[in-house]
Amino acid sequence: MLEGAPMFLDNESLKNRVLLATFPRTGNSFLRQYFEQITNIVTGSDMDFSLTQEVGLNGFKGEAYIDDRVWIQKTHHPMDTYHIGQSKGNRLISTIRNPLDTVVSCYELFCTDLQSYCFPDQYYEEKRDHFWKFAQSNLIAYLQHTKSLIKECQDEGVQLYFIRYEDLLENPSKTLHYLFKFLINVDDIEGTLLQSRIEKAITKMNNGQQAIYKVQKKGINKHRQKFTQEMIDWISKELHWFNHFFGYTKIKSKVENCFDIFQYEEEDCSSEIHLQFLDHNKMAIQQSQGQDFDKWFTTYRPEHIIDYIIEFQGFIGLP
Repeated sequence: MLEGAPMFLDNESLKNRVLLATFPRTGNSFLRQYFEQITNIVTGSDMDFSLTQEVGLNGFKGEAYIDDRVWIQKTHHPMDTYHIGQSKGNRLISTIRNPLDTVVSCYELFCTDLQSYCFPDQYYEEKRDHFWKFAQSNLIAYLQHTKSLIKECQDEGVQLYFIRYEDLLENPSKTLHYLFKFLINVDDIEGTLLQSRIEKAITKMNNGQQAIYKVQKKGINKHRQKFTQEMIDWISKELHWFNHFFGYTKIKSKVENCFDIFQYEEEDCSSEIHLQFLDHNKMAIQQSQGQDFDKWFTTYRPEHIIDYIIEFQGFIGLP
């Protein structure tokens, strides 16, 4: 079962089903590759195959599968995207990525409809207004997506666990170790077959053995030069909560587990919410271990759907 290409499950009803509810371009495909290599089970997606055929034809066999043939299923809920229907899960994961890298990756995808195309820096200077109009609406949607997901999970009594993309790059072993504790409801995986599978998967990914989705340029804050200081100031203000909650800024009292993407004056720092996602994750692990799996989260209920891109000017041609 654990050797060879990832396979589908037998479609018997699952008591533990996981939704990977993410904002676009925050590392969900990168994490899905880890899931498939570690578990040898195909991951699903509720996106219409006409939009994801590039990754589907390149190896993600579970595109447009949302039933019990898959254990972990990607969704962009509550974002109003082209999905094929509602699905359910009793645990949720959400990938998070620093706003600068996220919005650039979103822009390049939406402008080209290609998963791995990168514009040169000069292009961002020539299309500054077009890019900035997109960036503002996209980042507000990102913030809204995250806050809505937190509230909805709290209301439904379903546990939500956050994965920072940067942690998958810098410390994949520890990051995946804690994630799987959450997923399979155990205190520890030290010395288990699962730990061995995680380490093997990390080795493969580090060696570039990625058959599905190639990370174009690994790095953190790699797109900062595409933004003017005025843009950075706007993002710092509008995403103040987000940058503190997920540790994309450093403050004097907390310097570990942070990424110094945004700098705030001391009086503008919010120590009470800084890195709060770590406490959120610890609580999710604790509460999931006592969970009876009787509470289910349903995607795309009309009252929870939010807009995606506001006032975007539309697709543009390649440079």
